[in-house]
Amino acid sequence: METNGAISWLLPPKSRQWGLLGSIQNPVSFFLSLFGRSRNPSERENLKMSFIGYMDKIAACAGVKPSVMRLLLTDPQLALAIFFGPCSSYQYRLVGRGSWSGARAAILSQWQRTLQPLRTRVLGDSSDSSSSWCWMCLLALPAALTAGFLFSKYPWAGPQL
Repeated sequence: METNGAISWLLPPKSRQWGLLGSIQNPVSFFLSLFGRSRNPSERENLKMSFIGYMDKIAACAGVKPSVMRLLLTDPQLALAIFFGPCSSYQYRLVGRGSWSGARAAILSQWQRTLQPLRTRVLGDSSDSSSSWCWMCLLALPAALTAGFLFSKYPWAGPQL
């Protein structure tokens, strides 16, 4: 068997791979059959898949899908973060090939890392009243101009003297 790539020991020989590819008549139907779906050309709904369901099936095929029940017994905080939190690719790095020791910390801190850029600097309490008057004048100016325009255009709507 050839040893060209890092994972060549997982793959069948190239002649068998080409034979399998040649036997596939419709690649879309073959792909959908892998995920338990049949293709009906009149229904386009069959081609749509849930992202989380798709990722879970791919992860199960690769052997990297974490067991939430097992995590609930061993690490309840992490299990709850995975189950109720956002679906992120870090959860597929917890177990199996390519596991990463920092995946747990990344999952537990993803909300903080998401919200950190949204936090702005804290401004001191401004007791200077001149800035508030400037804002009031700036907001009152368009209202006064609009009222003046309307009174000049429709004099009967104005105050009667």
